[in-house]
Amino acid sequence: MTEPDEGAPVGQVRCYGCGALVPDVTWPSHRYVGASPGCWAIYAEVAGGGLLPPLPIPYGALVVDAYMAQHPGVPGPQSTQSVWVHLIALQLVLEGGWPTSQLIRLRKTVGDLFPDLSWLEPPAFLGPVTFPDLDEASDGPLDDLARAWVDGVWAAWSVHHATVRGKAAELVVALG
Repeated sequence: MTEPDEGAPVGQVRCYGCGALVPDVTWPSHRYVGASPGCWAIYAEVAGGGLLPPLPIPYGALVVDAYMAQHPGVPGPQSTQSVWVHLIALQLVLEGGWPTSQLIRLRKTVGDLFPDLSWLEPPAFLGPVTFPDLDEASDGPLDDLARAWVDGVWAAWSVHHATVRGKAAELVVALG
């Protein structure tokens, strides 16, 4: 277990990806996703277990993209590719109007077309809402919170928007 943060309740730590207070647990972490074990455990249980209530379109389909972009990890081939895949997916759906039914195809094609992407330095702040916030609020209406989370994650990466839009445009051309 990690050392608790100053001011964090006993048994909780700040996720080093999104900054949310999460349980201080021993849990297998993902090999390249930059989430603390407690945050990854919440995501794996809730999103992976289908326990999240339905979210509005397109936000429900962008859960994986927002989570991964909010937990970019450190420079490396897999984490670099992951950040690009998920930022391009966010851009094409949120700004480009792409249907969410194309997300799997879009994600796969980014990896196939662009195997040597460079690392995008993550912003210091990755958005005001986190996945654990959605989990905590799952008993109530989540529409506004889901929008704030996904839109906030995309907005946090604004320093790289032009670069991501350029690569997304190349992808759209390649997809025909």
